[in-house]
Amino acid sequence: PAAPSRPSLVTAEVGHGVFINGMMTKQGGQLCLDLEVGNQSSTPVQALAVQFNKNCFGLAPSNATMSLPTAVSNGSTTTTTFNLGATPAMVNAQDTTLKLQAAIKNTATNQVFYFTIPILMEYLMTATPAMDVQALVAAWKSIDDSLEVSQVVNDLPSVELSAIQSKLGAHNIAFVAQRDVPGQEGQSVVYFSCRTVTNASFLVELKFKRGMNVCKVTVKSPNKAYSELCKVTVARLIA
Repeated sequence: PAAPSRPSLVTAEVGHGVFINGMMTKQGGQLCLDLEVGNQSSTPVQALAVQFNKNCFGLAPSNATMSLPTAVSNGSTTTTTFNLGATPAMVNAQDTTLKLQAAIKNTATNQVFYFTIPILMEYLMTATPAMDVQALVAAWKSIDDSLEVSQVVNDLPSVELSAIQSKLGAHNIAFVAQRDVPGQEGQSVVYFSCRTVTNASFLVELKFKRGMNVCKVTVKSPNKAYSELCKVTVARLIA
């Protein structure tokens, strides 16, 4: 199958002739950027120095220099993966966006350019055993309702539990339990739990009504702003 097209991160205009397309992903369990680097300038590009601002999840380059597999001359492109890690020193607790502010210096010309990389939060989830039901119920009750965030997702391609479980399970969002809502004919809820590489834990509730391809996504955690990020991520994954 054809590789998915990489979204544009840096245009040639911003990058002084260098353009970068790419996205965050995981390869063999390693968080990385999957990138295509092209060159419309006269100077071949061999290496790029990379820096990130402090960010929500403490993401940082595993190596300060991105060495390209081959020098990229005018009119050509190359693909590469650039490994990322998470470190407490790079966490900015005030940043509650899924955006990574980055700077690159082209070592051939010393020109610097700035851009934003969308953080795909599902790739930050770590493999952890699903909570047991009693632990989830206790945790849910212990978090004040004022910290709960929710949204309705319409026009789901499937409301089959196996399909939803598969989509979320692929990103370490673990199924915990399913139950019918007492006194609400045809309504059921499904619970999941997940944790990021930075040890932020989330409880996720999906509520369905029989015969409707709609779902209400609710997330609880001690940090409401981070719960918002988890909520939009789960909603995107099941849509």
